[in-house]
Amino acid sequence: MNTYKFPVHHVKMADDTYRVYDHKTDNSLMVAPSLGTTMAIGAAQGQRFDWPTP
Repeated sequence: MNTYKFPVHHVKMADDTYRVYDHKTDNSLMVAPSLGTTMAIGAAQGQRFDWPTP
């Protein structure tokens, strides 16, 4: 698994603000949606309808 411990650049688009990490040694980029969007996606995917909610 790659780790990106480099400064993040925020890129604002019409639909969201994206976080872009530039990996200096691997010549690669990692792009992720905003933290709020990431948490919302995780919460939606984590909700299982066959389990009772606490």
